[in-house]
Amino acid sequence: MIPSIPVTDPVGVFFIVLVALFAAPILAELVRLPGLVGTALAGMLLGPRGLGILESGSLMEAAGGFGLVYIFFAAGLELDLRKLRRKSPDAVVFGGLTFLIPLGLGYAAGTLVFGLPVVPAILFASLFASHTMLPYPIVQTMGLSGSRAVFASVGATTITDVLAMLALALTTAGSGTDWFFWLRTLGVLAAWTVGAALLLPPVIRRFFRRIKTGGPSEFLFALVVVLFCSAAAGLAGIQPAVGAFAAGILLNRHIPERSGLMYMLRFAGDALFIPLCVFYIGMLVDATGLVTIPGTAMLAAVMLGVVLVSKYASSLILKPLFGFSLGEVNISFGLSVNQTASTLAAALVGYRLGLLGETVLGGTVVMFIVTCALGPFVTRRAAGALAVESARGIEGRSPADERILIAVSNPGTLRPLADFAFLMRDPKSPEPVLPVCVVQDSPDADRDLEQAETILAQAIAQGANHQGLQDDHAQQDRVAGAHGLQGAEVAKVLEGEIVEGLTGDGGPDEKAQHDGDPEIDGDTGALHIIVEGQIFEILSRVGCQPRALADPISETLRLDLVGSLDENKREQLALLRGEGGSPAVGGVDHGLRLKGP
Repeated sequence: MIPSIPVTDPVGVFFIVLVALFAAPILAELVRLPGLVGTALAGMLLGPRGLGILESGSLMEAAGGFGLVYIFFAAGLELDLRKLRRKSPDAVVFGGLTFLIPLGLGYAAGTLVFGLPVVPAILFASLFASHTMLPYPIVQTMGLSGSRAVFASVGATTITDVLAMLALALTTAGSGTDWFFWLRTLGVLAAWTVGAALLLPPVIRRFFRRIKTGGPSEFLFALVVVLFCSAAAGLAGIQPAVGAFAAGILLNRHIPERSGLMYMLRFAGDALFIPLCVFYIGMLVDATGLVTIPGTAMLAAVMLGVVLVSKYASSLILKPLFGFSLGEVNISFGLSVNQTASTLAAALVGYRLGLLGETVLGGTVVMFIVTCALGPFVTRRAAGALAVESARGIEGRSPADERILIAVSNPGTLRPLADFAFLMRDPKSPEPVLPVCVVQDSPDADRDLEQAETILAQAIAQGANHQGLQDDHAQQDRVAGAHGLQGAEVAKVLEGEIVEGLTGDGGPDEKAQHDGDPEIDGDTGALHIIVEGQIFEILSRVGCQPRALADPISETLRLDLVGSLDENKREQLALLRGEGGSPAVGGVDHGLRLKGP
């Protein structure tokens, strides 16, 4: 029997939806778009305004409604309250700017251009005020997560999320516009917040401390808290989404970042609930109406212009205020321009309440698609430029200041890593190439230490056999501190070339030195060590600067060479390349990518 169109059977509906949720993100990522963009487009295609295969009936409305609540719960759960308490000046200022400027410009567009009343205009403006740091993994990969531009953007995200949620709560609580309405709304919101903050935390603490069921029970308990807060907010005349956001904040401190429960909550949201909501929003949008309905295309263009102009203006003001470079300004813009699922969810709330029309919902989807494509592109370009800027900042350092460190944990990749490190090292540099094994403090630390010493002994042999190594006099030992490495406090150096890390219980002061041998201070130079994940960022001279060497490179971090290589080094590197594809070192493809002319 051939199923009728639209499909109404629940099994058939969920089959089609799940196929779309599976396939659409994969297809979107093939053209370098975020997966949720593909999900929204799939909803537009399969919905009643597209091919008409699915209808936005009670089944999809219920699924989308729960996904809507879950989006706001996830926003509260992911809120970094510690960064909010730090109150870094640039983060606070940027948070205020990137909220108020889009809010003001959006309110002006809503009232002056589209003639919206006060309350709908405020809700319309709040759509531009918040943002999601969608391209954050890009700056992490390039080793820029500690830069002040990124830190300011992270803090600003927390601030804008809270303020945007407050705006949503106030504008959706009723239809009044006088002072009594606003005071009553604030009073109800404050009373509900205080009540939830006093009553729920003891229950949550008691559950997690006394009930040791784990797994599904903890997951279901978290969902019960979310739905209870949402229902209680609805009874108090507050949007259920606001209650879900509050539930996320209340559960925030009780669910560790890397716990199994946090993994389950994120997995359920990322795999099912959030895509369901985005898919449902796509079903409500008339794609052809964006072109055929008069004024719809102009509204989408104005919304896109407001978010781009206001977000870039907010970032540009940081240049005179805090001395940000153009690269830092562009990174701040790239991280703050992205309007993702939470913006779509806020637009859906306004649409359901009749405060925002269908054209605004369609314009929000357009804004969502464009900014989610633009943000990562700008961030990637700006991060590369910022990396070059940081490299030029150390251009004046002598070869003696250059330090190259390789993290070794696999003997099979030791030789190609050492070959590449010596190729990058300036021949005039007296500094050694530093191989390091990180031994974590664990019950198996003694066994891991023996393995690490074996690998480092092989590194010594590899350095001794390397072309360009000094003769016998270079084999004189000297001992120096390797400060900052967890579980690796002392390093034995073969003069001029290579280091053997020895693990001990002592600190940097427990080091022996031969008379007359110069000390290598681990605190000097521009060597930044990140132990977690065994990723070691290296800042050396600008001519050929490895941003990071990790073992194995292909499993931890791609290596970007910032700047250009001179012809001599290019010829040497050509000898190490494989046939086609990315460069290979020692005949092994490590996924290296080269930048520069």
